[in-house]
Amino acid sequence: MSSLDPPAEPPPKRAPRDPSTGRFRIGVSGNPRGRPAGGSPAARAILAALSAPVTVEGEGGRPLRLSKLAAAARHVADQGVAGDVRAGKLALDLALKAEERAPSPPAPAPAAAPPSLAEADAAMLQRLIERVRRLAETA
Repeated sequence: MSSLDPPAEPPPKRAPRDPSTGRFRIGVSGNPRGRPAGGSPAARAILAALSAPVTVEGEGGRPLRLSKLAAAARHVADQGVAGDVRAGKLALDLALKAEERAPSPPAPAPAAAPPSLAEADAAMLQRLIERVRRLAETA
């Protein structure tokens, strides 16, 4: 091969669609790489901006380092407590959505068998049952 020869052409790629029907061939996707991970660039930029740290005034005037998202949530909650109805509703709506998405707590363990009644308690319970029966018979 000399330097004057034209470059060799790459082999032709097989088209993913059938030329006669225009449909994708069986087992061939129209999007072979799939959707890129991580969502859109705008969503990534917004999440990066909201996760950036910021220093706010905490309890007792001490500086507190939080993410911008946590600081905004804290501010909305504080406004709601101060009487801003719209901020209060927003805070409650967001809290409700967060609770719905949170994993449910584990089911409590089954309760143990109740302790046996003491002799005095059993006697009192028996007298109560007898009194209820007598009232039911007279009524």
